[in-house]
Amino acid sequence: PDGNGTYDVLNATAFVGWDPDGGVMHYRYNFSDTAAQIYLQTAAQRAAMDPGAMLTIEGEKCFCAKAVAGVVHVDAFAADDPYDPLALPGDEGGLAYLGRVNVTLDDGLNRAVVADHYMKWAFHFLVDVATGRPLRLYGPYGVRQVFREWTVDDVDP
Repeated sequence: PDGNGTYDVLNATAFVGWDPDGGVMHYRYNFSDTAAQIYLQTAAQRAAMDPGAMLTIEGEKCFCAKAVAGVVHVDAFAADDPYDPLALPGDEGGLAYLGRVNVTLDDGLNRAVVADHYMKWAFHFLVDVATGRPLRLYGPYGVRQVFREWTVDDVDP
């Protein structure tokens, strides 16, 4: 092998929601008309460092499991993330700004963009300098998301 990995394209619509008064946060992917994955985490679960639940729906079937990580939220990559009880410094796994990079996104459009590169724990996060919106979230073991066609709206999925 040449060492270059490949990723299958799986288009999804992602919804992120949270209750600013400390209620349930949720993160939902709709993969098609018949499949979805929903992550839920309560304020009590966050405080206890419990990652919450994952619900997968596929056609007529659904199942629940313990989530592997907490819910991505609007402040997940902020230096003062209010839901990060460890508040580790960047060199110990907390948020670290790694600099500004030129990147070509392999999102089907092959967009060349300038992005701010952050890392927190094992996850890398690229933010478009021009728009301030996330471009890519990736981590070890094949976790990779490329974001495009943003709609920022108050919706209830």
